Amino acid sequence: MIDEAGSIAEVALKLNRFYGAAQQAAIQYLENIGACAEEFEEEVGR
Repeated sequence: MIDEAGSIAEVALKLNRFYGAAQQAAIQYLENIGACAEEFEEEVGR
């Protein structure tokens, strides 16, 4: 039973790391899209 709890804790930790990395990737993607949009607006003279 204790081994099982340890395994569940390990899985939870790995999932948290995965979701943290996914969140960082999403933030970076949105920042890049925003930068591209600003650059585009500057090019078209808005």
